[in-house]
Amino acid sequence: MKSKTFLLLLSIYYLIFGCLGLFNATGILQDFGLKTIDSYHIASIQYLAQTNLGLALIALLIRNTNQVASYKAFFWGATFLAFSAEIIGFYHIFIVNMAATTFSWTDTAIRLIVGVVSLYFAMRTEK
Repeated sequence: MKSKTFLLLLSIYYLIFGCLGLFNATGILQDFGLKTIDSYHIASIQYLAQTNLGLALIALLIRNTNQVASYKAFFWGATFLAFSAEIIGFYHIFIVNMAATTFSWTDTAIRLIVGVVSLYFAMRTEK
């Protein structure tokens, strides 16, 4: 897979989760197993969603550049984001004892794949 193809897939991934979080924050919170949902929870998910939409836009904007440094910077950022989300997720599930739903495990698996592939592209020297 080429870097450009992966950037397109990443932008689609970020776009989907960004739109879901922005327009269906309550549904996502319910999918993660939250029983009591208030405006603070919804606002937090919507802020996260805006971040995902911003990442989707950045991935699309740098996709057609010829600058390897831009690709590498984005992939290192995506790697950090994915792996730090894994650490936080595992902390909440195994240390804080938050409920783990099928959705949260699916999200964990997708983030792990995104992190590993992003790390692969970040470590590549050529475009």
